[in-house]
Amino acid sequence: MLAIHTKVLPATLHHGTRIKVMCEGFNSVTVPYDGFGESAHKNAVSEFIKRHKLNWSVEDMAIGQLPDGTWAFVDAEADRKKCAQMEERLRELLQYIVTGDHYETKNPYRREPVVKALQTLSNWHGGDWIDQLKAKGQNHA
Repeated sequence: MLAIHTKVLPATLHHGTRIKVMCEGFNSVTVPYDGFGESAHKNAVSEFIKRHKLNWSVEDMAIGQLPDGTWAFVDAEADRKKCAQMEERLRELLQYIVTGDHYETKNPYRREPVVKALQTLSNWHGGDWIDQLKAKGQNHA
């Protein structure tokens, strides 16, 4: 389970008040302080999710302020959803392999069950690298 942390950065000579959003495995994002209190931190996390193209929702997260003034956002349901999706995709892939449908002369990695399983695996932590590779491969085809 990943937790997103937000922290208010005070104004400097060059920048106004900002919120820094951090999550392990992702580049941090700093956004202008927009709103007040919890709503400002929700807006910052929404921007973080948008910039990283994640399939997460701030509305589904548990939110809390820590004693040091930072905020934490946790989606406890995300792991359960991802595990269920992973199980479904791997079950489809196994069914595809067992039925013998994959014994054709076409590239097996372009078959729908294989592509879905690989996309699910690639998006496990929000990455979109397989879509980029797919687009790149179509440009060279």
